[in-house]
Amino acid sequence: MTKGSDNLFPKVLLDMQTSDPAAPSDRSWKLYTKANGVFARSSNSVVGPFVSASGVGSVATDTIWDAKGDSVWGTGADAASKLAVGSNSRVIQADSSQSVGAAWTALPVNAAASGDGSANVTTTSTSFVDLTGASLTVTTLARKVKLHFYCITSNSSADALNSFVVLIDAAIPQGVGSLGNTRSQEHTATVVHNVAFTFMTAPLSAGSHTFKVQWRVSAGTGTVNNGTNVWHFWVEECWS
Repeated sequence: MTKGSDNLFPKVLLDMQTSDPAAPSDRSWKLYTKANGVFARSSNSVVGPFVSASGVGSVATDTIWDAKGDSVWGTGADAASKLAVGSNSRVIQADSSQSVGAAWTALPVNAAASGDGSANVTTTSTSFVDLTGASLTVTTLARKVKLHFYCITSNSSADALNSFVVLIDAAIPQGVGSLGNTRSQEHTATVVHNVAFTFMTAPLSAGSHTFKVQWRVSAGTGTVNNGTNVWHFWVEECWS
């Protein structure tokens, strides 16, 4: 076999065939053209078209690649189609409902809030009230969301209980009670405790959602210590 620069036949003309020629009896290949492209035949198979006038069996660059970032995806046996370039900061994700089996989708979003003020947050409410500052509004796709919360808390009354819960669009998720509870250690007032929880939602509807932490006490005055980043609230969108 020679390199292209060594080719003694820089131009090869192939006669148009109306049907596949007879199979060669030896180990050679017959190269020929038909109306729909260029083919090759051996003693036991026909292969092609390698180059096609209609695009069947080949990638037609004039219809597949129209813009920077376009990509080609298989849509079936010997078939391909274009996935047009998506907008910035998106990724391709498998999607069997699409004609090419994939689609551009937004990256998951994350948001966080932290208590970094100088004053503690307190409550004497025995029903759930908002934890000041622990509210995040995030626009998601139709995906699950992970919620993470951590704080340092105490109560002025011995054996009193501080309870924490998360709300999604002003409602407690179905089947969820208090996600975090702490009782004064060894029945002693004002002892500081750590509270932390992680919660995975069911798939949410696509759109804007508000996530909020609420808390209550069984008695006394509850305190969430609000020094330098002593409480944290994260919202993390999942891939699906």
